[in-house]
Amino acid sequence: MKIVLIHPPSDPLCHETVFGLKAPPLGLAYIASYLEERGFKPEIIDMSVCDMSTEEMRNRLERLSPNIVGVYCSITRVRQSLDIAKIGKSLGATIVFGGPHATANYETIIKNDNVDIIVLGEGEEKFARLAELIESRHSLADIRGIAFKDKGKIEITPIASLIPDLDELPFPAFHLLPMESYRICGNISIATLASSRGCSRNCRYCLVPKMYQSIWRGKSPVKVVDEMESIYSHYKPALLLFFDECFTEDLKRLEKITEEIHKRNLEIKWASMSTGIDISKELMIKMRKSGCLALFFGIDCGVISSASSPIKTMNIDIISQTFVNAHQAGLFPIANAVFGFPGETKTDFEYLLQRTIELDPDHALFFKAVPYSEFSDYELDQMEKEAYKSFYNRRSYILKHLARSVSRVVRFRNFSIDFMWKYSKWFFKTIRIVKSL
Repeated sequence: MKIVLIHPPSDPLCHETVFGLKAPPLGLAYIASYLEERGFKPEIIDMSVCDMSTEEMRNRLERLSPNIVGVYCSITRVRQSLDIAKIGKSLGATIVFGGPHATANYETIIKNDNVDIIVLGEGEEKFARLAELIESRHSLADIRGIAFKDKGKIEITPIASLIPDLDELPFPAFHLLPMESYRICGNISIATLASSRGCSRNCRYCLVPKMYQSIWRGKSPVKVVDEMESIYSHYKPALLLFFDECFTEDLKRLEKITEEIHKRNLEIKWASMSTGIDISKELMIKMRKSGCLALFFGIDCGVISSASSPIKTMNIDIISQTFVNAHQAGLFPIANAVFGFPGETKTDFEYLLQRTIELDPDHALFFKAVPYSEFSDYELDQMEKEAYKSFYNRRSYILKHLARSVSRVVRFRNFSIDFMWKYSKWFFKTIRIVKSL
């Protein structure tokens, strides 16, 4: 049984261009390791980092001759995912889709002639069971949490239970990926991991509740640090990046993670992509002392309501204090701002942009609320460019950010000279990129 898991290239993403980000496909790496534990020998092809064309993918699949092709499908990869499905199907493979867009829109995607099965939500157990049943030529009807075709008829099985204990999952199969190719800020090597899954906040624009049934589950602090230590010992990334949906859901668990890092005397630098605003300055200081460099704060998720104009319900005082606390703790606070919600106006967008600037983050990433927005694609693109130019093309921001960066190096010694040199080169390059948008 030959299994190939594919991470398609994405449509151009402004935040990845500006932030110089190339991250490993974490979900596929966890599925691959789960398959390996059960005797399979999967391969992962990350087209997004290899700059592989569709024709090159066809040639690769012809050589591999897979029985199953698993394809990650997100909203920015729909066309590319379906192109791969067509190639795999023409070679006689069973095509399995998974990922947030495949889960949210399974009723439409499963009708595509080249898609045989969709794994809904969490993938490890379902994909492994699929591989076993396809290999033995048994019916798929007993697998919960999938959509599939049976003799031309579309079948949807009942919702599957989530994996009860994430500690039981093997570490991601990064040995199947070109780990030397993954970067942030252009030239700073990274690896990613997830200490938890899900989120209890149910933000109206987010697909995470559909993926994980609105339930949050966390690995134990010991298991989290075991994984950090294992990844660092094998690949020596300059930065470990937590890709949790909500890393700070359980603050007591987070504190124990920092204590476990201290206990082992680990010299690992890390950051969190999703941080709640309820985190205290005292805990931020503990995180910084354990090697944390940056926290990404979603300034919408969890702090705005689902009102027709949600931005204006934001408690800006609480959020402002969170960013002040992060600066004082010696961390880089980074704002993740989503714009273009249904019911919003250009005035709402301008309000969000102004408030983001006033929060004074070290960096800001702006995300379009696609495909839900009532704005046209052109309007969203123009608003995105306006947001980046307004935030980064300010002389006061550049001078203040550079002064703060030097201060952190001197006061906290949390950033190596090599790290700051690479970061500084990327920073000035980014300013030039933004000016050219």
